[in-house]
Amino acid sequence: MYFDILKRDLKHKKTTNFIILMFVILSVLFVSSSVNSLISVAGSLDRYFEKAGVGDFIAAELYGGKVPVSEAVKKADGTKTLKTEENMICAYEFIPRDDSQKAERYKDALASCLSQQIYKYFDGNNKEITKIPDGELYVRQTVLDQSNAKIGDRVTLVINGVEKTFTVKDSLKDAVLSIELANPRFLISENDYWEIRGAVEKTGAEKGTYLSYLHMIDTDDVPALELALSGCDRIYFSDSRDSFRLFHITEIVVVGIWLAVSIGLILIAIAILGFTIGSTISREFRQIGIMKAIGISNGKIRTIYLVKYLAITLIGAPIGLLLSFPLGKLMQENMAKSILIENNNALLIGVLCMVGVTGLIVLLSILFTRRVIAYSPMDALRSGMTGARYQKKGMIQLGRAPVRPALFMSINDLLSNPKQVIIMTFVFFIGMTLLLIVLNISSTIQSPEMVRWEGEAEFHLQLVETDSDPVKYAGTDGRKRVCETVAEAEKMLREEGFSAKCFMETRVFASVYTEDSPERVFQQYCREGVNCSTEEYAYIEGRAPQNKEEIAISYKAANQLQVSVGDKVTVVTADGKENCIVSAIYQEIMLKQWGSIRRYPDASYSYEGLIDVLPITIRFEDNPSAAEVERRMEVLRSNHPEYKVRSVSDQISAWFGDIPGTVNRIANMLLPIIVMIDVLVAVMMELSFLTKERGEIAMLKAIGFKNRTLIFWQVLRIGLVMFVAALLAIFLAGTIGRLTLGGVYRYLGIRDLIFDPNIWKNYICYPAAVLTATVISSFLVASGVRKIHSNEINSIE
Repeated sequence: MYFDILKRDLKHKKTTNFIILMFVILSVLFVSSSVNSLISVAGSLDRYFEKAGVGDFIAAELYGGKVPVSEAVKKADGTKTLKTEENMICAYEFIPRDDSQKAERYKDALASCLSQQIYKYFDGNNKEITKIPDGELYVRQTVLDQSNAKIGDRVTLVINGVEKTFTVKDSLKDAVLSIELANPRFLISENDYWEIRGAVEKTGAEKGTYLSYLHMIDTDDVPALELALSGCDRIYFSDSRDSFRLFHITEIVVVGIWLAVSIGLILIAIAILGFTIGSTISREFRQIGIMKAIGISNGKIRTIYLVKYLAITLIGAPIGLLLSFPLGKLMQENMAKSILIENNNALLIGVLCMVGVTGLIVLLSILFTRRVIAYSPMDALRSGMTGARYQKKGMIQLGRAPVRPALFMSINDLLSNPKQVIIMTFVFFIGMTLLLIVLNISSTIQSPEMVRWEGEAEFHLQLVETDSDPVKYAGTDGRKRVCETVAEAEKMLREEGFSAKCFMETRVFASVYTEDSPERVFQQYCREGVNCSTEEYAYIEGRAPQNKEEIAISYKAANQLQVSVGDKVTVVTADGKENCIVSAIYQEIMLKQWGSIRRYPDASYSYEGLIDVLPITIRFEDNPSAAEVERRMEVLRSNHPEYKVRSVSDQISAWFGDIPGTVNRIANMLLPIIVMIDVLVAVMMELSFLTKERGEIAMLKAIGFKNRTLIFWQVLRIGLVMFVAALLAIFLAGTIGRLTLGGVYRYLGIRDLIFDPNIWKNYICYPAAVLTATVISSFLVASGVRKIHSNEINSIE
């Protein structure tokens, strides 16, 4: 009996059953692929570090420190072993494959060889690198992607004026320097390494300008080690192995977005299942009443429906599982460039996800079919009417409403059936909110506001000196040289007819501690904006430093030092020791252990202990439009090849690599998915309305309503719900995004997350596209009104 009923139902309700089948497939597809990817990434990181042999703590140090790491670790309790690897700091430039490509030189990379390695390296095929031929090298895949290069291309390494060209043999997977935000490593042969090292020494260059050391320390007491290393004055990066796992949070966030989409799909599927079962049971009151009249129990009647939805689930779930494996591979493709992805339990996890979704659908079907109990044999005789609904009055009356009948009927239907409206609004709201959150993330991470969140001043363009080396600014007269560079840039811009202010950001080593805890010394980046007022930077607490005795401090550094606005700290630089008051706290996006401080500019500062000098920053004084800034950038690029001209978006790309592009691709992929979901929901609901309201439509035709009015009524009802859902999503997407992603941004250094959406794209174009697709699909289905005739007034299916 069940088989015959199931066969008849599947045959006569093809569209509705197909839509439910699609939601089952999509739910299993996204849940299985995202859960598998999340487990793969999280689990693979631990296995990767173990396989590579990464120790408990990593510290990167420049040559020439007064207190080197090798001496400091001797004073730390719990230290077991120390391994040290020497690296040369280099710039690099890929050789273009044809004349149409333009070469671009990048700075701050590391050149290493296998003879000094402190952990294992792997190639693009996940095989350990044990030998490197002379004249060849390995470099991570993201560097090749950034430079539009590929395996087999040529690249020139430049170290203090010494150049050597290599062939890229393969991509490199480096457990410590694998993240896109870290400086890249070029792994070369031992012969090439010492050849370059010897050539650099012959130039008379100081070792502190080109040598760096990477230390790997095994310890039983990480806090004691951190305290011991706080006295080292040339460490530029240090953290525990556990922290290195968190550095991959950007990749995990991408998987998390897909997981959020999966959860949203399941919520939508639940709502659709409840709506479908409820509307089906309400339409089949006669069959249910007759079955009860002939003695069939509630349990057996409910089983008929359960068999149907179980059959649909058993067909769709395996399809979704099979499709989840290629999607999961696509989701992990970017992460597989930097880490070893291993997941031997992918099939088992996928099957468990499939079983979980199937079990959830069955449980919900049991819950939703409880409405069968409320029907009795008398319902079949009364055409499903109990008279209860005639006790209610509509919230609006046609005689008093200055609107056309179609609009009145649409609004009245929505107000008279709030439960149905809530389900429809919820479904559309979930899909639109997911889309807007991803769009907000995409636009925010590419927003110029990111410059302020990094603790820098707003600008229009940057000039990078192609042949410059920050070393030339080091020393007691370094500030004078920076001022001269800024003046030359402003003069050049005036000659081009552009009125602009230029400034440069400098960073020197600093040690900071509080009076209460002088033994807890923390290394910090000490920032100073030359030719730039401290008022031009953004702060989240306090006010900008007004004199030499005041400093601003980053949110991360404030947590390390346990200080707030008004507290006193001691800042030690190459210029000496200064007692300062914290006047402000700012936020910065830095995936490093260190925070930073910002001091008030003063001509007496020297640049001994200089870490870096950032590019020449340009702020045009006439506040030009984006198109005009683009034009000026092209003019500068054409007339001044001695500079590499960068826009704000170029700078953000340098910070985040391909992360903004990855999020943007997710948004572009999500749009058609949300459109498809909303279209399927609209089609299914409109089909349900046409079936349920066949008699009412026939009556309206009998009293003179035209087809176009009835179609407009049907379409407008769904269109209004979709419009309200879109408005709710627009107003709440920011709040929901902050609640769900605020923790991630706080880890990146952003305490106060403010989305910076692209209003036109995020809140107009994309919602309009979804709304248009939904309305068009509703119109196509509602056109079935033409096939209903006035003699079907008493039609009951």
